[in-house]
Amino acid sequence: MGLMEQPDAREAVGAFRASTLRTTLQVEAAAGAKPDPAQVDRLFKAAVKQWKVRSVMFDKEEDAKKFRAAVGKGGSFDKLARAAVAEKKGRGGEPGYVSIQQMVPEIAHAADALKKGQVSQPVKVSGGFVVLQLEGVRYPEDKKARQQARAQSLADQQRKAVRRFHESLVKKYATVDDKLLASLYFEAGGEAGFQALAKDQRPLAQIRGEKPITVGELTTEVSKKFFHGIADPIKEKRVNKFKTDTFETMLGARLFAIEARERKLDQTPAVRRKVAEYGRVLAFNTFIEKVIIPGVKVTEADVQARYEARKAQFTFPQMYRLDGLGFGSAKAAQATFEKLEAGTDLEWLRANAEGQLKPEEQAFQLQGAPVSANTMRPSLVKALTGAQRGDYRLYASDDGKQHFVIRVLEQIPPSVKPYADVREELAREVEGEKIAAALKDYASKLRQVQKVDVLITRIAG
Repeated sequence: MGLMEQPDAREAVGAFRASTLRTTLQVEAAAGAKPDPAQVDRLFKAAVKQWKVRSVMFDKEEDAKKFRAAVGKGGSFDKLARAAVAEKKGRGGEPGYVSIQQMVPEIAHAADALKKGQVSQPVKVSGGFVVLQLEGVRYPEDKKARQQARAQSLADQQRKAVRRFHESLVKKYATVDDKLLASLYFEAGGEAGFQALAKDQRPLAQIRGEKPITVGELTTEVSKKFFHGIADPIKEKRVNKFKTDTFETMLGARLFAIEARERKLDQTPAVRRKVAEYGRVLAFNTFIEKVIIPGVKVTEADVQARYEARKAQFTFPQMYRLDGLGFGSAKAAQATFEKLEAGTDLEWLRANAEGQLKPEEQAFQLQGAPVSANTMRPSLVKALTGAQRGDYRLYASDDGKQHFVIRVLEQIPPSVKPYADVREELAREVEGEKIAAALKDYASKLRQVQKVDVLITRIAG
C-alpha cells in the first residue's frame, strides 16, 4: 500500500533512528560511571536522619512567644513545658527520636536548623504554635535507604558523564558564539521583537561539515514550547528561561548525530534491529489507523448495551480515607488511643509518641488517600464497622505484631457508577473488539489471495 513511504512515516522512522543513536552514545558515555562515596553518605544521612526533640504546642502564639522568651532567659525547657501543660496553655510529651517522614514539614525544617541543646522560635503548624528543643541526632542504618542513595548517586554521576561527553563533542565539532547567545533576550521587544529574531540568520554555532544553528532556528524552536501563542508568555516573562536548554538540546542532537555517523553506529546489528522492529510496529499501527479504523463504527446503542450487560460490575465499593499511627506494641497503641480520645492533637503525637513504627515498616500505609474496602484486610474492615468521620479505632495486624490507632477522615458508602462515568471506557472496549474483528476479517481475505506457509503449528514451553 506504500504506507511507509508517506512523509509522516518516513519522518517517524528517521526520528526513532536518531533517538536510538543518541541513546546508544549516552549509554556508552555513562558506562564507566560509579557512585561517589561522599555523595552516597550525604544522601543516606539526609534520608534516615532522626531528631530527638522535646516540644510543646500552644494554641495561642502569644503563649508560645512567652514560653520561648522564658527559655531564652535561662529557664529550664522541661520545667517550663510541664508548667505550661499543667496550666492548660500548652500540650507536650516526652522526647523521642522521629524521622522526617513522621514530622510535619514545618517542624522538620525547624529541627534541621537547630544544634544540640538549641530551642526554636515558635513554629506555626496546623492546630497551633510549636516550640521545640533539639536533644540529639542519629542516623540509623537502613539497607534500603543506602541502596537508594547509591542509585541516586550513580544516576547523578551518569548524568555528569554524559554532560562531559557532550562538552567533548562541542570541542570536537563545533564553535559556539557564546557572546551572541548570552545577548539574546526573547522578551525585550515584545512579540514583534520575537518575530524579528525568528528571521535572524546570524550563526550561533558553526558545526563542522553541517549547516550552522542560527538565531532564527533557536527562536523558532523556543516558540514550540508555547502552543497557544507567544504574546502572553513574553509579557509574563516566561520565554527567555528556555533559551539555554533549547540551544543545548538542538546542538547536542546535531553533534550526537555526527558522532554516530563517524562511528557507523547505524550499521551495527543492535541499532538496525531496533529500527527494523520499530518500522514493523509503525507499519502495523499505520495500517490499523488508515485502513481498519475508518471502517469501524461504534454507536451509542452499542455502548449502552455493554453498560447494561455489565452494570453489576460498575459499582463504587465502600471507601475510606484513613490517618493514624502504627506501633510495635499494643500498650503503646492503647496509650496513644486514650490520649487522642482525651483531646490530644494527632499531629503532636505523630511527632512525639514513643514506640512508633517507621512508615516503611508498617503493614499498610495511613496517608489519607481513598482506600477501597475491597482491597483492605477483612479484619480491618471489621474494626472500622460503624465508624464515622472523626472516630478513632484500635486495630492489630493479623499476625498480632503491629498495632494501629486509626482515625477515620471520611467514609463513603458504596454506589453504582453512572453511565456517564464509564461511557468512554466502554466505548474504547467496544471499539477495540470491533477493530480486532475487522482485522481478523481482513486477514482472512488476504489469506484467500496470498499464499501463507505455516512452518510452526505449536510452540511448547
